[in-house]
Amino acid sequence: YLIVIVPIVLASGVILTQRSVFRLRITWADLTLLLLTAWGLTGAVYGRVFDQQSTGALPIFVPMTIAIVHLVTASPMSRNEARSVLRKVSLICLLFVVLDAVVNTGFSQTLLADDSFRQYKAYLLAIAIAGALTQRKWRQAGIAILLSVYVYYQYKALTYPVTLVVSLVTWLTMRPKGWRLRLTFVAPIVVGFTAWVLLNFNTAVAFANTYFSSVDKVNNTGTRLALWRAGLGVFQQSPLFGSSFAGNMNVSALVAGTTVVIPVHCDFIEMMMGGGVLGLSLFAAWIVLT
Repeated sequence: YLIVIVPIVLASGVILTQRSVFRLRITWADLTLLLLTAWGLTGAVYGRVFDQQSTGALPIFVPMTIAIVHLVTASPMSRNEARSVLRKVSLICLLFVVLDAVVNTGFSQTLLADDSFRQYKAYLLAIAIAGALTQRKWRQAGIAILLSVYVYYQYKALTYPVTLVVSLVTWLTMRPKGWRLRLTFVAPIVVGFTAWVLLNFNTAVAFANTYFSSVDKVNNTGTRLALWRAGLGVFQQSPLFGSSFAGNMNVSALVAGTTVVIPVHCDFIEMMMGGGVLGLSLFAAWIVLT
């Protein structure tokens, strides 16, 4: 939470020195995110203060406030500022990749057991590589790629190849120069694939099981399915508005004969638990509008 204070304080300084708070044109995506963040943050604070909810939605919505700070900037980002930000962010992510690789050598069992160096941080590896390639810093990109391959070799989570595919699709559809109809071409493929997975869920689960068997990695698919079922059970108790993000965001599930209480491990189901159909709709609308 202390990390969030930095951009918020800087944004507050901008607000105090400007006649108008909102300097940039507010888009529908901004309005959607503002509504979702305001609702979620209000509910999470209420749950924490009045219901003493220690496992509520604050870890979700407090960091999300950073996403709306750009609305109070004095002017759009220049190309030089964008290059400077990209250079610094890619270097920070490269540092994480180096630390991740060092930790995965196993020299420190304490660090190896730390969740900070696990597959859900795969996006940092993607940013390190993409940032270096965008700046045409081939040596830096080569280091990031080689270390990322080593990290994957040490911990063959399915998250890494999925992140690679998503990064490539994002690059193909969002780069400034390219085929004009690329988004029109790629979007139906992505939607169609998602629909196929949902309609053939057992086949998708079988594929995941085959992957884990082929790479000789512990298969946590059963655990995730148990958590998702528990999360959907919470959603069914209040399907329209959920708990208004004031309730418990963890779920209790029976995993390998042991009852565990942990997050549901799915952003979409979390939105369904906290905000019901309305919360999920706002979240999905923001993704589409963005």
